[in-house]
Amino acid sequence: MTIQEKSNVFSLATATGATFPELDKTGFTAEFRDLFFSDAPEYIGGNAYKEIAQPLGRAVIRTDTKEPLGIVGKSYGIAQNNDLRDQVIESAERALPREYLRNIELTETVSGGGAFTKFEFTFPNAAAGIRQKLDKRGGYNSDTILNFKLSIVNSFGGRTPVIAKAGVVDLVCLNGMVASIYDTSKKRHTSGLDVTQFAGFIDEQARDYMARVRIWQQWADRQITAVDAEALLTDAGLSERLTKKFMQQIEKEFAARGNNLWAVASAATFYSSHNSELFPVRNAASADNIAETLNKRENDMTRLFNSRAWAFAASGQAA
Repeated sequence: MTIQEKSNVFSLATATGATFPELDKTGFTAEFRDLFFSDAPEYIGGNAYKEIAQPLGRAVIRTDTKEPLGIVGKSYGIAQNNDLRDQVIESAERALPREYLRNIELTETVSGGGAFTKFEFTFPNAAAGIRQKLDKRGGYNSDTILNFKLSIVNSFGGRTPVIAKAGVVDLVCLNGMVASIYDTSKKRHTSGLDVTQFAGFIDEQARDYMARVRIWQQWADRQITAVDAEALLTDAGLSERLTKKFMQQIEKEFAARGNNLWAVASAATFYSSHNSELFPVRNAASADNIAETLNKRENDMTRLFNSRAWAFAASGQAA
C-alpha cells in the first residue's frame, strides 16, 4: 500500500480486545531491602550488623532471583514494568484502529541482570512504505516497509528515568528509528511517579505516525553525496573515528537505498540497533551491557536527527 492510502489510518475507530504479549524477560518485579554494614569484621551472625539509614541508601532487588539491581536513596520509587505495560496497552487501544492491533509483537532486552530493561511493542499491521530512489533518472525501484512501535525504557537502580519512545522498525534490516521521546528525567524515579502520564504522549505519537512517515519519505527524496554526508556528520558533532565508520556503512546503504538522506539515516539506525563487527559494543563479552549501550546509541542518533546540521541537510541547504 502507498503512503497516500495509509494517510488517515489513525482517524479510524478505537480498537478493543487486542491481545498484547505478556512480558517475560522484563516482567519481573522489584522491591526495596534495607542495607546493613558489619560492625565486627571478625564475627558473622548475631547483632554484628548495623542498619544503614534509609536516606543514605536502600537496595533494589529482583523478587524472583533476589539479586541486587542497585542502591538508591529514600525518595526513589520503583516503577514496575507490568504497570508500564498496562499503560501502554490502555493508550494504544484508545489511539490505534482495530485492524492495527493484531499480531502484536514484543521485543525485550535487559542489561545488568535486570538493572536496565527495555520492552517494545511492534504493530506489523500498522505498516507504511518508504519509496527509495535508486536510478539516475529519478525513478523509484525499491521500497522498504516500516512498522510502528512503542518502547518503554526502565531501570531499577537509578541508571535511567522511565522513558517512553515512539518510532518504527525497518523490516528490511530491523533498524529502529525513534520519532519522539517522553522523558521523566525531571521526576526520575520518585515515589510520586505516575505511570499514567505516558498516556497523552502515546496517543499523540500514534496519531502523528503518518506525518512522521511523510517526513522520512522526504529524506528518501533528498539526494546527498558521500562528501556532503560526511560533512553533515562532522557538523552534527560526531567524532572523526565514528564518522569514518559511518561512511563505511553509508556506502552500503547508498547501494541498497540510493544516494539520499534516508540512506544516511539508515546507517545511523544500524549503528544504534546492532552490536556488529563494524560497531561492536565494548566489553560485551564480559559485561552484560549490550541493551543499555544500544539504548544510549539510540538516544545519540535521535539527537543527530534533531540537530541543526540534519535540519539543513533535510531542507537541501548547507549548514
